[in-house]
Amino acid sequence: MKIKVNKEEVETETGKKEKSFYVKEMFSAIAPRYNFFNDLISFGMHRSWKKFVVKKADLKEGDKALDICTGTGDIAFALAKKTGKKGEVCGADFVPEMIEIANKRKKEEKINFIVGDAMKIPFPDNTFDAVTVGYGLRNVKDINVAVREMIRVAKPGGRIISLDLGKPTIPIYREIYYFYFYQIMPLITSIFQGKRDAYNYLPNSLDNFPAQEGLIKIMQEEGLKEVKCYEFAGGATAIHYGVKDK
Repeated sequence: MKIKVNKEEVETETGKKEKSFYVKEMFSAIAPRYNFFNDLISFGMHRSWKKFVVKKADLKEGDKALDICTGTGDIAFALAKKTGKKGEVCGADFVPEMIEIANKRKKEEKINFIVGDAMKIPFPDNTFDAVTVGYGLRNVKDINVAVREMIRVAKPGGRIISLDLGKPTIPIYREIYYFYFYQIMPLITSIFQGKRDAYNYLPNSLDNFPAQEGLIKIMQEEGLKEVKCYEFAGGATAIHYGVKDK
């Protein structure tokens, strides 16, 4: 199924849907096997990338952290290991099914998982020492607004970190990557999930995503300092980092 993704809507063979509605519906459907597919389509490498996000968050015992678009909570759980029993971590996602799974995974960690929208984060200004997002900015209606919200709830000097898909620039590798991402990945995942349209969305969501240099520009436009982009897997994945002005 051919899918066209833009800022406002998602167009499929069966018609158009408002983007946030489509994304919520899609992730609700794949939530039970979300972790399995993350391992499958990234060959397990997403785990090391998430560890790098936590490293850049630079948290210590007693700090507060927020992970938006948290999914089933991988990054939030890792952040909680750094903040410890004296700290606070919140994981927010606008898909209730994801939050339900995240809560089931919780053991002794001091984490509060809530249903919340990245476009209107339900916390006061200057609350968190670090705000992270994993594979979420591609899916929001307005990236600038989401980044602005992350900055708003961060404390002065707080770290803003985004993990997401990137766009490789090495010619031969780029062609191999896009062939896998657009052709092979949806086929493999549909065999297990039976919802090929959901995994057709993922590569097509990259089409209009600003990725490496574009996201650097957005973060700088919104006032972040020390903005950097770290590439992994030949640029197939990128982690963006910035600091809120003190």
